[in-house]
Amino acid sequence: MAERTFDPATHTYRVDGVRLPSVTQIMRATGIIDDRWFDAWSRDRGSAVHLACELADHGTLDEASVDPRIRGYVTAWERFLSETRATVAEIEFRHSSAALGYAGTIDRVLSLHGDRPAIVDLKTGAPGRAAGIQTAAYADLYRDATGDIVLTRFAVRLFSAGKYSVVEGRTSDHDDWNEALWAYRERGKHGRD
Repeated sequence: MAERTFDPATHTYRVDGVRLPSVTQIMRATGIIDDRWFDAWSRDRGSAVHLACELADHGTLDEASVDPRIRGYVTAWERFLSETRATVAEIEFRHSSAALGYAGTIDRVLSLHGDRPAIVDLKTGAPGRAAGIQTAAYADLYRDATGDIVLTRFAVRLFSAGKYSVVEGRTSDHDDWNEALWAYRERGKHGRD
C-alpha cells in the first residue's frame, strides 16, 4: 500500500516520498486562480471560517471562542445543512493519487437525501468559475480513493450575515480541469514550473 503524507506547514502532499502538486497549486500555475488580490484578512477569515465550521461539524465548537466577525459564516453553514437536510459524510477529506498525478483536500463530502456523495467546497468570497473546476478535480480524487462516482458538486458561499448561496458545478468543469492538468504537466516538461 502506498505511503501518503501531508505536511500542513508547507502544504505538501507526497506518495511514497514523491511530491505531488495540489489542485490549488495546479490552478494557480495555469491562471485559473489569481490570488494576488487576496489580502491578509481574507486569507485569515477563510482559514478561521473553515476551522470553525469543521469544529461545528464535529460537534466540538466552543461558541464562546468564535470571533464575532466569523460567527455569521458558521451560522450560514449550519443553516445550509439544516435547510438541505444534508448529512456530513467526510470532513477535510485528503487524498494523494500517484495515478492521477495530483492531490487535494476536499472541504466536505455530503450525503444529500441518501443519494451518491456530493463534493462541497466552502467559500467566504465569490466562488467564480474556478470553484466548478476545483470540485471537478476533487470528484476525480474522491473516485480514485473510494471508487464512488460523484455526480453532484458545488461551492457554498457563506456570508457574514448568516446567509449562503450555492454555485453548482457544470459538466464542462471536468474538461476544463483536464486541460489545466495537461497544461501544468506540459509546463513542467519544458522547465517552466
